[in-house]
Amino acid sequence: MRNAVILAICLVAAGCKGKREDVAAPAPSSSSTAKAPPSAMNRSHLVRDEEGRLVPTRPRPEDNPADIPAAPSSQPAWDLDRAEPARDYVARYVRATRRYGDATRCVSTKAAGSRDGKAIVEVRDREPPTAGCTAPGGGGPRDTFLVDVDRDRLELAKGGPLAKWPDGSDPSGPPAAPSAIEADAPPTKLRDALVIAKLTPVRTQLYGRGSYPVITLAGWRDPITRDAPPESLAKVVDAMCAASEGSPFGVFGGIDRSTILRVRCGEAPGARWEKL
Repeated sequence: MRNAVILAICLVAAGCKGKREDVAAPAPSSSSTAKAPPSAMNRSHLVRDEEGRLVPTRPRPEDNPADIPAAPSSQPAWDLDRAEPARDYVARYVRATRRYGDATRCVSTKAAGSRDGKAIVEVRDREPPTAGCTAPGGGGPRDTFLVDVDRDRLELAKGGPLAKWPDGSDPSGPPAAPSAIEADAPPTKLRDALVIAKLTPVRTQLYGRGSYPVITLAGWRDPITRDAPPESLAKVVDAMCAASEGSPFGVFGGIDRSTILRVRCGEAPGARWEKL
């Protein structure tokens, strides 16, 4: 009896051991290989140039004509006063060259007839003088200019020698080509005023012999949105005019160069939209 029980136990133990060996995981064969993850397989299809940079494998989508701004029909001129362009021409020159130093803001320009087909423009002390300016002395003009607006030429009928325009051109000769300057090119105070208004200047071009900056913003956004009524821009225009010390300028938004915002200080309203 005892021997029978021991034999039964041995048989059961042998059977369990066999089952455990049957369910044990088989050892991996030497011929099996792990598959690469999908991301690695995808990377193998990328195309690179000789310098290791990725290159497109598909053609770029076609442009939607509706998303492309209209091409401008002309370059932005320097927006001279249409009623008195010669007087404005001299005012731009005096301001751009700081002809009278710190007293430049204390003078005004006045049309005084014509001579030999050229407009006569006088520069006089403001009457009454503005704050910080001395009272006019003598009452005569500081300078008398002869202006040919159509030919973009300036000469003196009376006064001291003429300095060159900011673009380096001689007032009696042709202008230089408009220049493109990097984003920090706007006058410092004007740039700061734009940044305070959360507007981002990315390019500046100088027209009007270097006296008329045209600033390209990263895009239109509040407080200046495209085609906004000029009256709604009064607050930001006042701040920008104070920063530009009364000098006019133009503004583009993004890649659209067919619509320009013209800012003329001292006028009401001081801004207007124009199609080029």
